[in-house]
Order: sequence, then structure tokens, then C-alpha cells
Amino acid sequence: VTNSPRPAGVVAGQDSDAKLTLVVASTDTVRMDFLIPALMRIFEDETLDVEIVGIGPPGEAIRAAGVPIRCVETLPYEKFLLFVAEAKNPVGLIPLDTSVFSGCKSPIKFLDYSMAGVVSVCSNVPPYSDLVVEGVNGWLVDGTTEAWYAAVKDWGESPDGRRRRAG
Repeated sequence: VTNSPRPAGVVAGQDSDAKLTLVVASTDTVRMDFLIPALMRIFEDETLDVEIVGIGPPGEAIRAAGVPIRCVETLPYEKFLLFVAEAKNPVGLIPLDTSVFSGCKSPIKFLDYSMAGVVSVCSNVPPYSDLVVEGVNGWLVDGTTEAWYAAVKDWGESPDGRRRRAG
């Protein structure tokens, strides 16, 4: 991507020894009933070393559900790209429900993360299932707590695989 805040070919903060930074960001509220229990399980899983970061309204919703999270206010676009690009081992989590309204959305969050060199795990629904090629430019996850937990656990437990997938 030519407008990326980092040089071409450089992947955001990939370091096999650092904790995984899970980023959930949106400028509006998104339905996360399937993601919040997965995030709690991820945080409680002693085999994983993660930090959960919520940017904008999702952060407050996750915190209100009792999940330990670092909340960041909604950022201007360029600052958002730099913030996620500078995170250590960032993974953009993009939950989306199956409503008609959500199906009409654009895949902007996926494109934003891609511009910053950040790998995304997306709900397996349009618009993401229309754009993401599984394992090539991102990962698609069904809208269940177990599927989200398993996807993130796989990323967190496999630093070498994470580095191969991201690069």
C-alpha cells in the first residue's frame, strides 16, 4: 500500500517475543456479544500474553463487560494509522454481525489496518468475506465466541506462524 505510514514490505511491530496486541476500533458502536466473552477467555488464558486495546466506543463496551482493556479515545485518521502501526504484534479484530445494515458497510476497517501493516481477523460476513482471502490478506472468523477465541489463541501461541502470516 503506497500510503502506509511504514516502508513497503515492513509489517507492523512483529516480534516473536512480545505480547500480542489485540486492537478493536470503531467510531461507532458495534455488536460484540460474541467477541466480548472470547476476549475474557483470551485474557484469562495463561498460555497467552496479550494486551487488549479498544479505540473508540468498543473499548468502553468491552471495559463495561469486565474485560481488562486499555481504552483509547477515537483518534484522527492519521494518528490511528500510526498508533496501530507502532503497536507490538498488533492484530486488528473486526467483529461484525449478520444484519442487513452491517452487510451494507464498507470494509474500511480492514483497509485501515492493511494500510498500517496490521493483520486483521474479521467476521466471516460481507463486506469482509467479499474482500479477505483467508490466510492471504487476513483471516475470517464465524460469529461465535468459540471461533473468535480459537482464532486469537492460534495467533497468540504461534509467534513463528504469526510472523510468516503477517509478512
